[in-house]
Amino acid sequence: MVGFFVAFMYFSSIVLERPLGVIGQRRGNQALLSIGTWFRAFSIAIPLTVTWIPSIEVDLFVWAGLSVAFDLRVVYYALTFVFSGFAMSGMFTGRWPTCSTLRRRIGGRPTRAL
Repeated sequence: MVGFFVAFMYFSSIVLERPLGVIGQRRGNQALLSIGTWFRAFSIAIPLTVTWIPSIEVDLFVWAGLSVAFDLRVVYYALTFVFSGFAMSGMFTGRWPTCSTLRRRIGGRPTRAL
């Protein structure tokens, strides 16, 4: 189960990289850091509120003849890792200067890495 949670975290980080890169180029790194902070706050709030979710077994694939039942609390708890991945993506993308910021600092085109 832990492997699924970690996979959710890294997959959500990968999914949000491109949109956060666009936001970083348009609004700057400060916006990315604040977005990452909000996602981190959501990832902290979910484990604190998981007891408010009813414990209901959900079987999503019963129509296909597969019996894979999930507890609704576990699915809700998986959102912790999704938001943590979003926060990780926002925090790490926001710490590095974007290409347009480097151009303004250097005064020209950034050199290509070999």
